[in-house]
Amino acid sequence: MKVQAVAARNMAHAEEKCALYGGNPYTNWQKMIEQEVPDAVIACVGPELHHAAARFCIERKIPIYTEKPPAANAAQVAELNELAARHQSFCMTGFKKRYSACYKRARQWLNGFVVPDWECFSMDWYAGKLDLDRHPKEMVLLDFGIHAIDLVTWLFGPAEKVAAFAKGWDSFAVTLKMTNGMIGTLTFSDHRSFEFPGEETEITLAGGHAMSIHNSTSWRILREGRPVEWFEPPTCLAGGDSGYNTGMLAELEVFAGCVRRGETPMENLETSHHTFRLYEAIMHSIEKGGERLAL
Repeated sequence: MKVQAVAARNMAHAEEKCALYGGNPYTNWQKMIEQEVPDAVIACVGPELHHAAARFCIERKIPIYTEKPPAANAAQVAELNELAARHQSFCMTGFKKRYSACYKRARQWLNGFVVPDWECFSMDWYAGKLDLDRHPKEMVLLDFGIHAIDLVTWLFGPAEKVAAFAKGWDSFAVTLKMTNGMIGTLTFSDHRSFEFPGEETEITLAGGHAMSIHNSTSWRILREGRPVEWFEPPTCLAGGDSGYNTGMLAELEVFAGCVRRGETPMENLETSHHTFRLYEAIMHSIEKGGERLAL
């Protein structure tokens, strides 16, 4: 696939990207799509515009990939999902962690055990300081933490109960019970650094089986209490690896392949809707002072 056109908020930015990658520059994305009639669209502009762009493309049967999150709330995601089914098109969400080597391995590993043996999990994710004066107060969860929230439903299935607490709007703690009986915790904060990744995931199963994932790139697996697998890439930076360890390139290859074949990706708006239902339950519990809620 090749870049056909680029739309940005100002012409200088659009022209800069076109000089690098080719295509025609625009400042009006609707005009760009209508004039260029592309085979597919990639949108990285924020949740409200993701929803508007996805709706615009789906109604024209143009496949679209949006960065996460695909919309501002679960109702908008459900609306887009229904619209995609009606127009026989699709919108794929950029939840890159689903495509990272470590979490694909985690899902494969989990599927080797019966669900009643799935015991507990924890995800502790930390970022550098986000500008909450310029962005919505939900940004730490909606922009950064949404990756872990998405992985919870993608790996372990739907949640049944949630209780969440916040210290201000930059540190969060969440406890969960899944419909399959598994229990888990999530913690998020933006009081760390973007230069030193801080993502730790632990999954524990009955009988001494466990998997530890470090910074979304390396992992260790125990079988009956004994180490049996260890993977660590020689080097991996957030924006500088092959694109497969972090999932950035892998997800775009899936999108391009589905466009070429006329298929809908397995990770579509229906799975994104489960993520948003959990996100909204977490937000509601926070607003209620940690009240435990049933989904």
